[in-house]
Amino acid sequence: MNKPILIAFVVLVLIGGGYFAWTRMNAAAPLPASMASSTPVTTTSPQPVPYQNEIVVVSPTSGQAISSPLTVSGRARGSWYFEASFPILVRNAAGTVIGQGTGAAQGDWMTVDFVPFTGSISYTAQPAGSVGTVVFKNDNPSGDPANDKQVVVPIIF
Repeated sequence: MNKPILIAFVVLVLIGGGYFAWTRMNAAAPLPASMASSTPVTTTSPQPVPYQNEIVVVSPTSGQAISSPLTVSGRARGSWYFEASFPILVRNAAGTVIGQGTGAAQGDWMTVDFVPFTGSISYTAQPAGSVGTVVFKNDNPSGDPANDKQVVVPIIF
């Protein structure tokens, strides 16, 4: 194959890939009815929930009393996942990780749209009435701290 034909082929592939990516980003898929009416995590501060345009945690809710194993659910944009999952941590009042698991996509995660997730996390028992947090972290395969994101939900054991 001569050089001008190869260059033209590469340019056409790049243009086609860009068009495909643009159409995928601008196509909004409807949420399942069970997820569409759910409300995002609320906080006691007047500040908006961080990353609320990227992840919506349905369960647990802020201040909810939980027990082990903890069932989590919600929806997150495809960019929050890697290989259809993302890490979730349960921390006690001291910030010690007492349980960890994953949120698993319940659909095609290779999208810019919201994808429902579920997960179950077992954790070490804590004194009744003590507080802690559930931390929903984006999966960051790059390892670059600049790409780390998390949503922290305060809970009661």
